[in-house]
Amino acid sequence: MIQVLIRRKVLEGLEAPYQEAALNVLQQALKAPGFISGEASKSLDKPNHRMVIARWQSKEHWADWLASPRRREAMNAMAPLLEEPESLELFQHSN
Repeated sequence: MIQVLIRRKVLEGLEAPYQEAALNVLQQALKAPGFISGEASKSLDKPNHRMVIARWQSKEHWADWLASPRRREAMNAMAPLLEEPESLELFQHSN
């Protein structure tokens, strides 16, 4: 299993549309092979900063989702709501 840390900065005043767009991304991910779970958080110090942790069965499942037309379409709808492109970082449990 891997975890993907996704960081996003939402443009001020666009929090509600962002929430809708983020929910759409999650709904699409639920249909993707290898998706395990996801959770979203909002920064206490910077209210426009968001963090998503997505769990996938493998790096290959994540790569397939990342390149999928469904994610691309969902992210095209979200992109105008962000100050900058999202950042992604992959993690694996260490033994």
